[in-house]
Amino acid sequence: VSGNILTIKVTRHNGQPAPREDVYRHDLSAARTVLQKKALVQKLLGAAKDEKGAGCYVLLTTARDQAIAVGDVAGCEAALEGIEASFEVDGPRMRLDAYGGIVRRVHATADHKELGEALSDTLRSALADDRIDVAMALAELGTTNAEAGNDASLTKSAASDIQAAREAEAGYAEVKPALLTLASKPGDAHANLKVGKYRCFIKRDWTDGLPRLAQGDDGLLKGLAEQELAGGLTAAGDLKLGDAWWDVAAGRTGGEQISVQQHAVA
Repeated sequence: VSGNILTIKVTRHNGQPAPREDVYRHDLSAARTVLQKKALVQKLLGAAKDEKGAGCYVLLTTARDQAIAVGDVAGCEAALEGIEASFEVDGPRMRLDAYGGIVRRVHATADHKELGEALSDTLRSALADDRIDVAMALAELGTTNAEAGNDASLTKSAASDIQAAREAEAGYAEVKPALLTLASKPGDAHANLKVGKYRCFIKRDWTDGLPRLAQGDDGLLKGLAEQELAGGLTAAGDLKLGDAWWDVAAGRTGGEQISVQQHAVA
């Protein structure tokens, strides 16, 4: 099963196929208040644990849709996690669609904060996969959520996400030729430097970026990356390395500077 559009049918106990709307039909029609609908979401999530294949997918997507309809962020998250764990789906896109549906239905500040965290996490996942278009859309939803939540911490986080997405958008356009070069010439030093800086400074993916910097043609960054990758540093050596990365951060601005500073003290 893959994709975001449900085209599955489940089976009744008598072996006859039942379309999605027949599943828990009584419960769906009986749940009228927000509390009742949230309780139904939990019931569907619980039932999904005992199902496999199409039946599980139907229960999880129904739970997701019900959660979106009543602004149940926790229930929606649980359903999305269940779908991602059991089926091949485009996770970031599915989450973008779900968050786009729920963002205007959330009212409590705590729910706005939970949604904000989910948006930020998904944005980082999208950026890690170079899904720049999805990341930008998630960042915009984060701004909408922050405005509705009227919370200073949400506003700050949303602004940071917007900045990260914009920097990634600009950085990806700049680094794309280097990525194409590495596809045919993986040892190209200048291309490795460009990709390494993009991965580390913009995407904050130091695990992938450090080996690139170590193969690059910037002597300072190459040396720091090689030293860090070699490991085995004493406490004093580790502190010295952190100070060196902090000095590198002084020459960067915006999100790039924050990324290097965070790495320096990690």
